Amino acid sequence: MSKIRILALPVDREPYITNIENSLRNMQNFIGGYIEAETILQDPEVVLICDEEGVLNNRALNPSLPDLDEYGGLLNSGFVLGDCFLCGVDGEEFADLPDEWKDVLLKRAKEAYRENRK
Repeated sequence: MSKIRILALPVDREPYITNIENSLRNMQNFIGGYIEAETILQDPEVVLICDEEGVLNNRALNPSLPDLDEYGGLLNSGFVLGDCFLCGVDGEEFADLPDEWKDVLLKRAKEAYRENRK
C-alpha cells in the first residue's frame, strides 16, 4: 500500500506534516473512529478527514483547524472534534496534501492551535 503526505491535526499537540499509509484501516486508526471526509478547499482540492462520530465518542474540540475563509474555505460545521488530518484527492482516492496548500495550511493550523490552546 502506498503512503500519502498529510497535515496531521491532533488535539493534544501542534499540527505537523507526516506520511501515512493510504488505507481505510490506517486512517481510522489515526483518527480513532469511522472516517468522514469533507472538502474544505478547491483548486487543488483539500479534504478534512475526521471522526464521523466525534460527538458520540465524546472527542475533544480540535484546536488546530484554521480559518480558511480568505482562501474560499468550505468547512460547513465550524468545528471538528477529535484528531483529524488534511490531505489531497486524486480522482476517487485520497492523495498527498497539495504542495500549493502545504505551507499555508501548516502555518495557519499552528497559529490556530497556539491561539486556541491559551
